[in-house]
Amino acid sequence: MTRKVSADCVAPPTALTHPRSYHYATGDGVPVDEKEAVRWFRLAADQRDVFAQYNLAFAYANGRGVPTDQSEAVHWYQLAAEQGMPNPAATWAGSTRTVWA
Repeated sequence: MTRKVSADCVAPPTALTHPRSYHYATGDGVPVDEKEAVRWFRLAADQRDVFAQYNLAFAYANGRGVPTDQSEAVHWYQLAAEQGMPNPAATWAGSTRTVWA
């Protein structure tokens, strides 16, 4: 499956996108907003940000900000693993921390 970068991406993931997703996921300086966190994670994940891919997979696997979708979770975990994220399957089993509370 080929994915395109979201058209509304306004900043490189390392400069702005991933930190915004973190703030919305954790409530750091802003109210917790899981849907907004997922939006920013997707923007970064579409640009191959491995940590965003990992957290987007977690969101899909656990219904955080999006409906639970195991096939999407597997897709994003696989992309993260291909970029060297250590053992994404551990998150699948709930044993690895993510930014999600």
